[in-house]
Amino acid sequence: MDKTSFKDNIKKYYNHEAELRESKSVKSEWKIKVRQNFYNVLKQENKKTLLELGAGAGYDSVFFMENGLSVIAVDISNEMVIKCKEKGIEAYELDFY
Repeated sequence: MDKTSFKDNIKKYYNHEAELRESKSVKSEWKIKVRQNFYNVLKQENKKTLLELGAGAGYDSVFFMENGLSVIAVDISNEMVIKCKEKGIEAYELDFY
């Protein structure tokens, strides 16, 4: 029986996918709308900070930073965290398990 945990498999998958996801910076229209709606709620509630769990390559974090929020990004993948840090995002390799 394979002793690799689900968490290890997820981390391995996203580490492998980091370069591909970095190259796909264009989001689907529906994702852009959802992100904008979420930002509108944050703005309406006068929020100043955001913790992004599962930040991936950091494109949403950059969007929120460019719109005035202080962002901390978290991802299980160390490769994704590297991508975030390359964009100037405060990022950490963590999970919520």
